Amino acid sequence: MKSPAFTVDSEKVEGFLTNHKGNIVCSLVYGSDEGAIRIVKEKLISRFLPSKEDKIHGLQSITYNQLISSLATLNDFFCSSSLFAEKKLLLIEDCSENLNADIAKILQKNTAAINSAVLFIAGEARKNSRIVKSLEAIYGALIVPCYKPDYQAIVNIIRNWLVAKKIPYEDNLPTELASIMPSNRLLIERELEKLALYCSYQKLTVSAIAELFANYSAESSLEDLANAFFTSDIKKFLKEITIITDQGYNNIFIIRALQNYATRLKQVKELLNAGKSLNGALLMLTPPLFFKNRNRFLDILKSISLKQINNYLYNLLLLESSIKKDGMSDKDIYTIHSLCQILRQRTSS
Repeated sequence: MKSPAFTVDSEKVEGFLTNHKGNIVCSLVYGSDEGAIRIVKEKLISRFLPSKEDKIHGLQSITYNQLISSLATLNDFFCSSSLFAEKKLLLIEDCSENLNADIAKILQKNTAAINSAVLFIAGEARKNSRIVKSLEAIYGALIVPCYKPDYQAIVNIIRNWLVAKKIPYEDNLPTELASIMPSNRLLIERELEKLALYCSYQKLTVSAIAELFANYSAESSLEDLANAFFTSDIKKFLKEITIITDQGYNNIFIIRALQNYATRLKQVKELLNAGKSLNGALLMLTPPLFFKNRNRFLDILKSISLKQINNYLYNLLLLESSIKKDGMSDKDIYTIHSLCQILRQRTSS
């Protein structure tokens, strides 16, 4: 029996929303690709609430646990009208695979709603889970599974992005890039944006990309320095700081680079402590984490506590303050000595 709902691949959502003229009262976005989930979520919100003002007045956001603790919220949402918005959208995040039966009943009763819509975000739900099956049984509902793309899908994402941005490219560029891209649509698009900016939106060539990666050497050195510092590898740290100083970086720049790394660790750690998923927390980083540095960042994150991160930040800020004082004879030696002391504190704690 054919489902009364629409199931649309995440890659085809934009085309579906353009061509579909009917109202979409209930939507579900789920899967393992958090980047694609985030993109689709924004598309669906913008489809129902097109303007910034619409979103300010018409978008309500709650978690699934909050909804479960007060099921009347969903019923009231459909029955009431807003004083400030013509249309309103209820965004329900962190949904359970096992959708409450009463929620399903309320949704079934309101399929004809015109000015109210509900969007469920379920993360890594299974295709045969109750929440997916419940939405499939609702007339006119939209279900968008978001799975991590394979190699060919990544090639298509790259090619479609370049075409949409009207950026000329060598024929073999998408296949060359696909082999080094992460399996996350949002991260892929961020990496492509960086490449396009680097090439000033001119024709992207394989040779230009190779040059770009060569220019990452300074950034890679800073990453290596931070990794050695936050893993308390003093031998590697001394080697990397010599390379960095030889490249012309001054003491304040080095300290601030370490502060920035610690701040990023702190941000992700706090988001995880607040219940955010790992991928969701990483996607909040600005600028985004380069895919090639992800595993090392995660290794450090697992090995360090929030208290230790805060101690690093405190000591690095004190060091920056002391270096800025006048009258210090040899700031280079003082900086290296002080950083080694901070590094050793974790080893001895």
